[in-house]
Amino acid sequence: MMIDEPKMGKLVPFVFNSVQNKYYDELVRDYDIEKGITNPVREQILKARREGFSSFILALFAADDIYQNNPTETNVISYKDEATKIFTKRYRTFVESAYYKLWKITDTKKIFSVDNGNELVIKRNGARFHCGTASARVAGRGGVLQKLLFTESAFYPDSEKMTAKEIIDGTSRQVDIKSGWIFSESTANGYGNYYELMWHQSVQNLIRYKPRFYGWREFYTDEEFKLISSEFVDKNMLMQEYPETPEEAFVSSGSAFFDNSKIIDYLKKAPDPLEVGSIFLEQGSPVFSPHSLGPLKVWEKPSAYKSYVIGGDTAEGLESGDFSVLTVIDNQTMLTVAKYSAHVRPDELATVAFALGTWYNNAYLGIEANKDGLWVNTELLKMNYPNLYFREAIDDITNRVSAKVGFLTSSRTRPYILSELQKMLYNNCDIWNNKDFLEECLTFVRNKMGEPSAMSSKHDDEIMSTAIAFEIRRNAPRQFTAPEVKTPAEAAIMARLEKLYGSKNKQTVSQQNYL
Repeated sequence: MMIDEPKMGKLVPFVFNSVQNKYYDELVRDYDIEKGITNPVREQILKARREGFSSFILALFAADDIYQNNPTETNVISYKDEATKIFTKRYRTFVESAYYKLWKITDTKKIFSVDNGNELVIKRNGARFHCGTASARVAGRGGVLQKLLFTESAFYPDSEKMTAKEIIDGTSRQVDIKSGWIFSESTANGYGNYYELMWHQSVQNLIRYKPRFYGWREFYTDEEFKLISSEFVDKNMLMQEYPETPEEAFVSSGSAFFDNSKIIDYLKKAPDPLEVGSIFLEQGSPVFSPHSLGPLKVWEKPSAYKSYVIGGDTAEGLESGDFSVLTVIDNQTMLTVAKYSAHVRPDELATVAFALGTWYNNAYLGIEANKDGLWVNTELLKMNYPNLYFREAIDDITNRVSAKVGFLTSSRTRPYILSELQKMLYNNCDIWNNKDFLEECLTFVRNKMGEPSAMSSKHDDEIMSTAIAFEIRRNAPRQFTAPEVKTPAEAAIMARLEKLYGSKNKQTVSQQNYL
């Protein structure tokens, strides 16, 4: 087959580049694709620009159409009219050049029985090829397809006439569930679109499609990437168009609330937690139980005399709803040392917060007081947790100032604590070790009203619990001073406490314990 090369536009033999060669080997390995369309292929491809995937897949389609004895139906859906014309021309060139190479046939009328704009039918076997534009089509419902390509599907428009979901889901149903090829390939186009949803669901094995990522290092040299970078003013757009990781690909520019280029850098450096497990109360004392499926992630266990702060964001506890999150930070280093995240009822969250706070030296504990958070705070008061955050509250009628438990998230406090967190993320580079929090930051934007919020179907629980923790930490002591042991009696008391609570290295003997 011949293809138009990009530098001069002349026709040259189509030889696989490094990425195409790698991908072909993967298709042979995973689907035995050389046997044709009898083995079902379902592919979700995320890639850097200009790596040649659309040409590669068009060549696969053309090769199958040329050798196929049956009148197969092939459909390609592009995202704009210009690309539609290019893909049709490229497919025609593939077929015509192959016919000349194999059978010395050059007469187009002997090759195609139909050559009508974006529709081609091979005369020998009736194999039909059609290329359409997403912005102008109605999703296919009737008929049957054997080969289907959604190219640059992240850029399909969502309009009143047709949405990307309807185009992709509706047309895909025309391919038999037990056979046929479906490819969806694209560079990313930010968060919140249907392509991004499909990508993350394929990564989580929630849908049948195999996720494939091919970053710029798969194809470009460091020198080439340096030249590409020199032509981009917006570095967020550079990461989207030429990503090194899938996380970089989905950087949302323009409406992003945080500096996503920094968030990506933090993600690359963020360590995995030291342990994962559960925290619970046993005979009134906190017990940490390590196991792989626990909702508690621990980066650093409690250390004697250290001061810790916990910020809490609460939810109803429904499996389909938001998570309840408790974030524990070291009040001196500001590192996240532990994080609890789960769908739990408010009363269960209160027990977890009590256990977690007690474990971390009676950490200064500030739980959101809105809705279900009020229940959590009330339970903690009943349990006599010793180190709760109280806010000043002014009575609307009497104008008297009183202290009320918990952090109240309001139209005044929410923008403030989020803007403070925004500054911290920009100015402090070495304290962000919680990947879950950082990934949530990437999907946090300014909405159409200009207000900070999570994208549709995304969450902000990690963000809010962390913002609350950093806001209340100004009221907590940075570090406890180790008590002096002057008498044998005091030494005996310390030894007894260390036996009860564990050694200084393994557990905690806080100043409150000592007193």
